[in-house]
Amino acid sequence: MVPLDSVGPLVRDAMLHAPRTCGPDTTVAEARAQFESPLVLLLLVTRDGKLVGGVDRADVAERDGDETLGDIASRRFPDVRPDDPVARAMELLEVGAADRLPVVEDDGTLVGLICLNRGENRFCVDADRAS
Repeated sequence: MVPLDSVGPLVRDAMLHAPRTCGPDTTVAEARAQFESPLVLLLLVTRDGKLVGGVDRADVAERDGDETLGDIASRRFPDVRPDDPVARAMELLEVGAADRLPVVEDDGTLVGLICLNRGENRFCVDADRAS
């Protein structure tokens, strides 16, 4: 993790470059199993590298285990571009009271995830960049 004031000016400097993803055919039951880890707060659903949407624990809590994430994933959360200023990501996180933001290219390709650990006032970043 990296302190908020130690990252570069752009979202690409503060993002995880290889976020956990799953395909649209992933079942709700499989998603529930992934949410057993306290570190997993959002599953990003992709098709051919493009962001379809995301699901969180509440999205799968009362669903039939055989439903697929492609059927229930939503884009209700904002996303940011890699060249956006980190300040923009922070504004969106504050407005939405969220801790996670997908990072996508203009064509919808998922390239990262902004992951904020509010308790430690740090960004989760790739292990090779953590301090």
